Amino acid sequence: MPARCMAWLFDGGQPQHAGVVVRDVAPPVWVAAPIVLSSSADITQIGVAAAKAVGWAGMGYQVYLATDLWNVKSSAIATWTVSPSNPIFQYYYYYKPNSPVRLEGGKAYFLVFTPNSNNFSGSISWSASSGYLALGTPDYGTSWSKLARPLCIRIDGNYVPEPSCAVCILVGILALTVSFAGKQHCGFQPGAGQE
Repeated sequence: MPARCMAWLFDGGQPQHAGVVVRDVAPPVWVAAPIVLSSSADITQIGVAAAKAVGWAGMGYQVYLATDLWNVKSSAIATWTVSPSNPIFQYYYYYKPNSPVRLEGGKAYFLVFTPNSNNFSGSISWSASSGYLALGTPDYGTSWSKLARPLCIRIDGNYVPEPSCAVCILVGILALTVSFAGKQHCGFQPGAGQE
């Protein structure tokens, strides 16, 4: 795995003391955060700021990292459960250090949050920062609309250089190595050739 070059490749901002209420008895029943990374990356950790309003232990959100917003479950490349423990917003992380999830730069992905029980009611924190849309659906993914605030999502991972970039870096390193080696063998001798 490449060394980490940048942490928090995508960050909707700090959690706010408000949020999108998600439950099965009133819209929106699902919420989503679209994600487009500028460069390809191996994602090792994904987090969401969430809170619980109603529900027993283990109730919370089923989360999907999907490539198609209209076929969330069938296009999911990763899925996990987030079970908030109290009504105070805090980050909950999905963490897979031994099997990172590969996201391609410039391609749209969607983090979709659905209640894992119809007895659960909770909230996904919104962020005050701009530039990241949040989406909500009242009909389980048949139609989507923009929400007023971006969701507070964090993604941690490692940038992976594109092949052409990696080749350029390798050529540069080789050129420096050859140049440095050449200077070692052809050292300057003071007074040589002087009369």
